[in-house]
Amino acid sequence: MKNIRYFILAAGLILMSSCVKDPWSDVEKGDWNHERSILSIKFEGQAGTVTIENEDATTGTIDVTLLTDFISDLSKVKVEQVTYSYNAEGSVQSGEYFDFTVASPAITVKAVSGEERKYSINMTSFTESLGGVYKISHYWLWGGTGPAYNCTKLYDLYNKEANFESSTGRGIAAEKDNYIEIVFEGLTEDGNTTGTCYNWAGEDVHNCGFVYSAEKSPTKQAIDLSANYRRLPMGQSTWVRDYINNTLTFKAADGTETVCELTEAGSISLPNTPVITLTLENPALYFTLDGVDDWDNAWNDYGVIVRHPRRLYLEIEKVDGEVPEASKTVEEYVAPEPDPEPDPEPDPEPVDYSALKGMYNVYGDNSTFGLWVFGGTSDPAFVSPIEKSWDWNDSIWKESDNELAFNVKEVTETTVTGTLNYKAGTDGAYWDYVWNSTSADLSSLYGKLPHSETTFSIDIATGVVTLGDGTTATFRTPGTYKYGVDVYGEDNAKTKEVPANCIAFDFAITGDGDTSSPWTDVDRFVHGPKNYLMIFEYTGEYTEPSPLESLPGTYNVYGNNSTYGLWVFGGATDPAIVSPIGKSWVFDSTIWKESDNGLTVTVTSMEGTTVKGNVNWWSGADGAFWDYIMIAKYNKLDGTDLDLSTYYDKIPKGNTEYTLDAATMTVTFSNGNTAKLLLPGTYKYGVDVYGEDNAKTLTVNEGCFAFDFALPGYTTPNSTYAWTDFDRFAYGARNYIMIFEKTE
Repeated sequence: MKNIRYFILAAGLILMSSCVKDPWSDVEKGDWNHERSILSIKFEGQAGTVTIENEDATTGTIDVTLLTDFISDLSKVKVEQVTYSYNAEGSVQSGEYFDFTVASPAITVKAVSGEERKYSINMTSFTESLGGVYKISHYWLWGGTGPAYNCTKLYDLYNKEANFESSTGRGIAAEKDNYIEIVFEGLTEDGNTTGTCYNWAGEDVHNCGFVYSAEKSPTKQAIDLSANYRRLPMGQSTWVRDYINNTLTFKAADGTETVCELTEAGSISLPNTPVITLTLENPALYFTLDGVDDWDNAWNDYGVIVRHPRRLYLEIEKVDGEVPEASKTVEEYVAPEPDPEPDPEPDPEPVDYSALKGMYNVYGDNSTFGLWVFGGTSDPAFVSPIEKSWDWNDSIWKESDNELAFNVKEVTETTVTGTLNYKAGTDGAYWDYVWNSTSADLSSLYGKLPHSETTFSIDIATGVVTLGDGTTATFRTPGTYKYGVDVYGEDNAKTKEVPANCIAFDFAITGDGDTSSPWTDVDRFVHGPKNYLMIFEYTGEYTEPSPLESLPGTYNVYGNNSTYGLWVFGGATDPAIVSPIGKSWVFDSTIWKESDNGLTVTVTSMEGTTVKGNVNWWSGADGAFWDYIMIAKYNKLDGTDLDLSTYYDKIPKGNTEYTLDAATMTVTFSNGNTAKLLLPGTYKYGVDVYGEDNAKTLTVNEGCFAFDFALPGYTTPNSTYAWTDFDRFAYGARNYIMIFEKTE
């Protein structure tokens, strides 16, 4: 039964297959194929490519340009290649000849389906117009930096003879007697015209060498510009004219190719602002040149011809007849004589760092100043803050008389160490680095050198100097240094000289990076500064600073509530150093008023060992002072509040005069109170009681000073008061020390 089912199924399949139409029969017959187009065609002597258009189902057109000068018989023009639609047949085949002399030349294409399309052929006769003899009537050059800022120029280089080296007869004038002979010889495979060009050197047998004169160059060296300006090959070359791209390519004998555009006579607008117009009376060969912007030479010939030439137009005027035989000369290219090799630079003398120890002033004066910024997000350059003083407030002038004490202490094979002190000059002040228009504080960029004594360390191998606060700079000794090599290249980098008898600190700095204001002061100083260079000039031998030089300034009471700047050495019995704040419960609550008080110290004169000036002892934010009252609980005399202002109210409140005897370091205030002036260091108290080795000590830290007031406390022990707060602060008080920390 199973086998019977299989038989029936197979028979059914055979019957079904016998009823289906053969799917390949239509393809083989081709009735479906109505295509009847010319896809491509190329004729002998054809210039460029043909244009083929299907106008409707039965007609089409072919537009072709033929160089008829190179076709001997227009009735027999060879069809070098023709391609039709799939399986279509045309009335002419590749390799056959076509007759262009008939009244209506046409090609018929027949599809497999039998349908036809007739292509009418429109032939244009073409003669290459470039052939002939020419002279270069004008050597037009447009170039320069900043066309948007009206900084470019249009020159006829024939009028710039003085800019080119001409002593060997190879200046720009050597081109004036040249002849350009262009010979048309045929077509390339892709339908472009081609031929030979002869750039005859003329009767002087010279071409321009394009060597820029050393006398006109800022570097005072001749510059070979032939790579940019020798665009039209000397002697014989080949040329190819591409009509589609409107280019003319010259290929010299050595294989070098240059490409230009053939520009017709007329007016050309050059994209300067405002527009510069070049008027051509004849066609010109237009070459695009290479260059770089150079704002330092934006308005001179060097900037136009050497730094940023942009376009070269060789205006060629056709002349009748042939080239005179006497002018058919060819000069072999002669490379400019290289500059003689300079004598090798002697190895630089090692820097004698010990000899740099000395006193220095900021270099120069208000016209040639020692502070420079190399900056700019675009085309960085050197600018002087002093020369742009209107950008800053009047404090910029405070920097002009500042002094640097440079103390070299040790020189090893690798490192120089010492101290330096950047001091305000006779005006007693520094530049505050405030940008005028916005009142922005730029001290993070320009306040790099501490306004006080600091240590330094120079790495001899790298020249990096590290200051005591961690700030780094490059230490410069006399010489010329390059900046912007990454922008302008080694040869065109900006330079800055550190003169003889000078040293400099070169701080790398970074602005906010805003690029919206190129070539402006705010761009140079605020947005894009790169280096801040401070140059100092030697004025004399190093002198040890007076410890009093750093005294003027503004101070706060040193420390805080746990490490305080008010101390008493007191006690008739076993005297010790104690803090009123540390014993605040002994006094009323006004003791805390002293914590935010400040002191301003000025010096008005220094004559011999006598220093005079003013101190201003002012209350802080709370507006009050300590009232010096010991509360009754701790008064061992009579159990009442005890006024200790006689001991502790020593500095007159407000502004008062003082006189300092620097020989004894004794300060006398206008109210008659006296004190010892203590500079940073460690001091001993109670030597008469404990001996030299066991005396009590108190330290005045760096950046601080102190007044030490001797107090009339008893030194005879009283067993009733021994080791009490009353004994320390009232009965046996011996010294009151007030320590102040400098804030500015």
